[in-house]
Amino acid sequence: MNETETHTSNLIRHLYVHFPFCARICPYCAFYKTRGNAAEVARFCEALVFEARRVAEKFPLTLETIFFGGGTPTVLSTAQLKNLLELFHEIFDLGALREWSIEANPGSVSAKKAATLRDSGINRISLGVQSWDNQLLNLLGREHHTAQAEESFHIFRSAGFSNISVDFMFALPGQTETQWRGSLQKTIALQPEHISTYCLTYEEDTEFLARFARGEFAVNDETDMRVRDFAPSTIGLTGAARTISGSVQVRFRRADSSAGRTSPIIMNTPSACSPTNHRSRRSKN
Repeated sequence: MNETETHTSNLIRHLYVHFPFCARICPYCAFYKTRGNAAEVARFCEALVFEARRVAEKFPLTLETIFFGGGTPTVLSTAQLKNLLELFHEIFDLGALREWSIEANPGSVSAKKAATLRDSGINRISLGVQSWDNQLLNLLGREHHTAQAEESFHIFRSAGFSNISVDFMFALPGQTETQWRGSLQKTIALQPEHISTYCLTYEEDTEFLARFARGEFAVNDETDMRVRDFAPSTIGLTGAARTISGSVQVRFRRADSSAGRTSPIIMNTPSACSPTNHRSRRSKN
């Protein structure tokens, strides 16, 4: 391999940024997160800009995808998001950028925020609906209800987003196959570009694991398998979405499909892990 090929292979093409803040802590979630307050969020934004500058100076970057995950990135105010996005344009060379995704919670979406995201370069939304059943949303501790979720989808469409992914969870305690089919059918009617389905897993240090250990929740593998297999067959028959992914809480799967396959990813901010130069670098919380 010559020097040019070596340099090209070491280029960082994908950037993940973890926003740890949530308006509410969901009882099933094991990702790093915190409620935070206005002062903490402001300090985080300052630290993020500092870290972005450090990354831009230290690593060879030709960014093709950026993914803002969490946590809930859209819990930040419109002004904070606008400022961060403007600074990212200033700090990084985004000439090769194809996809800039952000995870959005229906409870923190507004028309102004959606327009700001679109105008600032975000071109893909990952909308965490999780279920179209209010009873299940309440069980999951989500801050939104089904009407907000549908409204959020239309807000993003009206803002000009032509690439929206909708996230759902299955194998939830008490969830019926009828409820799952209903969620899929309602989503298909909205015609998103992508649908992600995630099997609930009982993770360490979560309220759900404690309830499972106490016998409050049960797992039925046979039913869960049927539910899992129902999603791709149903969506594939309709042709409503271009792609569908099914996984067990795999975070970066939601970004551009090339991410992590042929070139390194650099990840910064709390709890992020970067497999760069064939080594793993984990940020300290």
